[in-house]
Amino acid sequence: MYAQAGELETARQCLDRALGLHPARAELHFLQAEVLGGLDRREEAVAAYRQALALRADYFEALVNLGDALLRLERAGEALEALDAAARLRPDDPAALNNRGNALQALKRPEEALLCFDALLRQMPEHPDVLNNRASALLSLSRYDEADASCRRALAARSDHWRAWRNLARAQAARGEVAEALAALDAALAHGAPRFDALQDRALLQVELQHYADAEHSLEQALKLDPGAAGAWSDLGVVLLHRHQYARALQACDRALALDACNAKAWANRGLALRFLERYDEAIPAYESALRLGADAPYTAGVLAWLRLNMHDWARHAEDVPRLLAAVRAGERVCEPFELLFFTDRAQLQLRGAATRAADCAPGAAPPPPAIGRYAHDRIRIAYVSADFRDHPMAYLIAGLLERHDRSRFEVHGYAIGRRGTGAYAERIERACERFEHVGDLDDRGIAMRLRAREIDIAVDLMGYTTFHRCGVYAMRPCPVQVGYLGLPMTSGAPWMDYMLADAIVVPPGLDAHYSERIVRLPDCYQANDAGRAAAGRAPTRTELGLPERGTVFCSFNKGAKISPGMFAIWAEILRACEGSVLWLQAGSTHAQDNLRREAEARGVAGERLVFADFVPYSQYLARLARADVALDTLPFNGGATTSDALWAGVPVVTCPGEAFAARMSSSQLAAVGLPELSAPSLEEYRALAIRLGGDAQQLAAMKQRLAENRASRPLFDTDRFRRHVESAYETLWRRAEQGLPPESFSVDAIPD
Repeated sequence: MYAQAGELETARQCLDRALGLHPARAELHFLQAEVLGGLDRREEAVAAYRQALALRADYFEALVNLGDALLRLERAGEALEALDAAARLRPDDPAALNNRGNALQALKRPEEALLCFDALLRQMPEHPDVLNNRASALLSLSRYDEADASCRRALAARSDHWRAWRNLARAQAARGEVAEALAALDAALAHGAPRFDALQDRALLQVELQHYADAEHSLEQALKLDPGAAGAWSDLGVVLLHRHQYARALQACDRALALDACNAKAWANRGLALRFLERYDEAIPAYESALRLGADAPYTAGVLAWLRLNMHDWARHAEDVPRLLAAVRAGERVCEPFELLFFTDRAQLQLRGAATRAADCAPGAAPPPPAIGRYAHDRIRIAYVSADFRDHPMAYLIAGLLERHDRSRFEVHGYAIGRRGTGAYAERIERACERFEHVGDLDDRGIAMRLRAREIDIAVDLMGYTTFHRCGVYAMRPCPVQVGYLGLPMTSGAPWMDYMLADAIVVPPGLDAHYSERIVRLPDCYQANDAGRAAAGRAPTRTELGLPERGTVFCSFNKGAKISPGMFAIWAEILRACEGSVLWLQAGSTHAQDNLRREAEARGVAGERLVFADFVPYSQYLARLARADVALDTLPFNGGATTSDALWAGVPVVTCPGEAFAARMSSSQLAAVGLPELSAPSLEEYRALAIRLGGDAQQLAAMKQRLAENRASRPLFDTDRFRRHVESAYETLWRRAEQGLPPESFSVDAIPD
């Protein structure tokens, strides 16, 4: 009577007195177990059930309820032993079948669990709990359609069954119906699902839908309920990374690691936050911890190797590179395409790595209907899409082209998919576009639908797989023609990118098979250049820049990660051969500078002969660049905008071409500026050429004079000539689309001088 009235502690005391009088009565131990279970004293309840069974081995109800109690304690193996014994006594008992199915499911034996639930449903066909348990087993077997149907039957019987709503959400999410899954999970929450678990699940679905602000809100709600949940803090770190809030993301990861130092995912996220904060020396140990703990984080090994290159930490380079390339060749998700460019110039290997990455870009939501092959427009609508419409090398190159497009034939749109840009170049680009839209807060499908709504004829992706790319947009085929250009000098490896803008030097005839796109070969050079770029009014003196007034100043303002150990060894030989020369470099962290100076000393070059330049605004960078004598290019990843900047500033660039696009960019630019002899056919000749220029002031002066003359007369910096060539390319590929013809490689005829 006390138990029925809810006064469980008084009930337990009564049973204690009864057991004191009759300790051999099995049913009293059974009742005591039931009351202890109600008091959430589960271990004591298990002991009481076992005592009842010791007195009566065939006590069916005790076996069934013992199994249930052990399941609640997550001791599924022991539970199954009790339930097997119950099944031998009454094979068709509903409670025994249900609990036995749950035990088998907990033991990851879903096929056997399903047999139990199906047998039970023959007795009670529309029981919502059993239908939901059956759905759990079907989910484990990846039979998502059947799980969906079982959940819907359960909900038809009882619409407030939160477990069925949650399983329905899981079935829908597994089939890619993420928006529907989110609605089902909201229903589960509305009907009493445990809020922390459901909120965390909801955040993961919102991340998949790229609804990052909503995901942040869900996780903050969850963490108010359980501030000690390391996994939720780690998930919050991911969301904040997507929202470009790197300092907050780092704090969230640190909270996760303070709670669980072995959380591999949190270490990987911490490394990413530190990378975006450009604290590369701290990012390295974070990624190392992630890999050591077995983080399921694709491409982490490649990022780690890239970070070590950036820090000039070459101790493991000789073992990192072959291992990475072998994994890429095997199709493993080990290295992002961008990072791969720093390790190899093999075009076939780059295609393999890009194709692996493209497979991750399948639409996360239902794509819009396929793009039609033609629109009834008076002008061709071109959409340039990038996250880098700001003070960024891509913007420095493309701004002049956007400003000069022929508006009688082309309608120019700009789509900014990253953070809102600021500065002079952001303003120039926005003014240059007839319609400019900030769409970074939209998910991939939203951006695709916006491109479709504007009836864009040709989408020009200016990013490839660089930071903050949105390859999922193009995977939905929002535009009849999709073109890759400028942002990432390599193939996309993707079936949805139709064309790549290149030239005959960066993609020589015979290499087309290593590019998934059809190649459009522009005359002169693949690279757009802005003839309107301007250096700051006054160039600092060498002394002001920390450079010697006498002696050759070699420079390389490429990213630190482009400096491989082999390349640096050649530079050291050049410095040793040119007395009084120095090497002028982009400043990294103090740690990175110390590493490189140490490497110089090991190669017989005094560390003080390396001079590091701090970051300055672009116009000041161009002004000071003129104080250099010779720019030394890198391999396997050449300078792109960096080479263009040096040539614009009047500094000859010495390069050596490799096989794939990124290893041939400087050779293309040198040919277009009329100095092809500065492209050496081998690294030995590269070294000899740099030494000749650095050691012969007269020859160097003559080369600089030629460059100064050619800059105004040769095609490289003729923005309007390039504009006419690229517009001819757009018209050709659009005519093919209008005629229903498939993409095909072609070369654009040069405009007569």
